[in-house]
Amino acid sequence: MPIVFIQTSELSACALGCYGEQRTATPSFDALAAQSLVCNHFYATAWEIGQSSADQVIVINLGIPELDRESLQTAAESWLGEVADQCPGLEGSPPHPQPLSPEYRGEGSSEEQQFVEQLPVEFRHLIVAAARAIALDDALASTLDEIELDPDSDVVIVAGVSGDAGRVPDERPDWLAAVSEPVVHLPLLIHIVGQEQHVRIDELVGVDDLQRLIEMLKNEGPAAVEAWRDSLVHNELRLDSPLSKAVRTQKWLLVEKKNDPDEASAMREVRLFRKPEDVWEMLDVASQFPELIDHYLETGELPADVPFVQHASTEEP
Repeated sequence: MPIVFIQTSELSACALGCYGEQRTATPSFDALAAQSLVCNHFYATAWEIGQSSADQVIVINLGIPELDRESLQTAAESWLGEVADQCPGLEGSPPHPQPLSPEYRGEGSSEEQQFVEQLPVEFRHLIVAAARAIALDDALASTLDEIELDPDSDVVIVAGVSGDAGRVPDERPDWLAAVSEPVVHLPLLIHIVGQEQHVRIDELVGVDDLQRLIEMLKNEGPAAVEAWRDSLVHNELRLDSPLSKAVRTQKWLLVEKKNDPDEASAMREVRLFRKPEDVWEMLDVASQFPELIDHYLETGELPADVPFVQHASTEEP
């Protein structure tokens, strides 16, 4: 059976309306999600469809869109409202004159780069992510208009294959960005053509689960979606490497760095991020849950429902 796999790059689920973002307009993703099975918790980083799966799959890559001035302006207005009027042009002093590093600037002309530099620092990564989501939404609309789908057999899967690159450099340490699979929240929409069933699932889904779905679809057709959904049992996703570990539950992301993997007594640096309060997972709350951190360091486990008391933050403002 035909499986149309539409992949997006540099797009976090948190930037889409169908995942709760109310400031950014993404009507194409939202309309498809309204007729699809939506995975609320799909996590991965920089992966590709395996060769065995790709043999019978039509793969369409929406690519990484260039950040044009119009999408940046639209995103800035949606996030900042009237504040965006303070930095609509390229003349004058920016409200937060901190130049971006060459590594962050990436694609786009110098005009777009200068526009981003005039935005408030604390909003830059969010506005760049929103602008990228707007551009990818347009690309998805064009793609769905161009392809011919069979309502009797086709399945369309829209999935992220890498996370959002729109963050300010050094806002997250390198080791946190590099712990891979449990970290980046990506969109995953599974649409059976001809059916307008809107279902959301809260089970944790990783790359292996998606690969397994594709194999099941090839062998069993659209009926495999329900069986696949029933087979999802993950309460957590984990990554272990010599330098770092990550544990993901539906409500928490804990990341541990071991400063020297060869030293048994090396200091273990732990960071903790909380959903749904911290949608973009930018605020480390490890200092507010010392008992939870101690429990993890002693047992290696992160309970899904944490019974620990939250303490006042000890971080300086």
